[in-house]
Amino acid sequence: MNKDNSINIIKQIPIRDYLARRGIFPSTERTTHGVYLSPYRQERDPSFRVDYHKNLWYDFGTSEGGSIIDLVMKMEHCNCKEAIRLLDGQPFTNIVPITQPKTPKREIQRSPIEILDVEEITTSELLAYANERGINTPTLRLYCSEVHYRIGHADYRAIGFRNDSDGWELRNRERKISNSPKDITIIDRDSTRVAVFEGFFDFLSAIMLGIGNQIDILVLNSVSNLQRATAYLLHHKAINLFLDNDEAGRRATRQIAEIATSLRIYDYAPQYGQYNDLNEYLTSTQPCHTKK
Repeated sequence: MNKDNSINIIKQIPIRDYLARRGIFPSTERTTHGVYLSPYRQERDPSFRVDYHKNLWYDFGTSEGGSIIDLVMKMEHCNCKEAIRLLDGQPFTNIVPITQPKTPKREIQRSPIEILDVEEITTSELLAYANERGINTPTLRLYCSEVHYRIGHADYRAIGFRNDSDGWELRNRERKISNSPKDITIIDRDSTRVAVFEGFFDFLSAIMLGIGNQIDILVLNSVSNLQRATAYLLHHKAINLFLDNDEAGRRATRQIAEIATSLRIYDYAPQYGQYNDLNEYLTSTQPCHTKK
């Protein structure tokens, strides 16, 4: 095996497994990535992100990142040749964690909402409701599902928007609810820019208006989830805000500006300032969008 092939194989060693072998676990984790306390410097707030799909790491605190070889160089204070020697031939797959995560697991309360079924949206009442809010059927079906759920002994149907912890935001004409666990929703397109929305109908409204088709998307699903979004926001160079024109939206805008001091922030809320949110702007000014 030549040198280049050997290095390529080493770079495929999962960073998550390497860190686990060292007793290092994520503070927060999703299927696509984990956010850790930096493994090579002291910090109080986790800012070290590992992309599980690309098998790359990035430290937002130092603006550094790279492959597992780069990480070993940082952690072991060695050169590239020594890092490769340390990794070569090591059994990093199928690792059983040798210690428990230092951060306690978040307690998940049992939701009173029981999810019965998830399918493509076909119920006419739900399609009509979305259409009234300016969202056509193809867009709705692309990002949402029809969720059948039960509360007590009564069954219901709603438009469902999944979050990153597999919880659901549920909407129909009668109810605006969500089940546990509550979380943000990220649509990652590997962009340097991210568009931020409070709710998923605002996100869908942006799609209808031709906004945000090529950049990353962050739907908070509640401004109270902003802290969970910090690490992902800092992964970008620019943030486009489409938050509500109310006190909660303005407060979230100020908080993001305080968090992301080194990033370019564009606040688009004033452009629909006479409306409460982007969906209200869509339905009030763009009636043609309600056509299928």
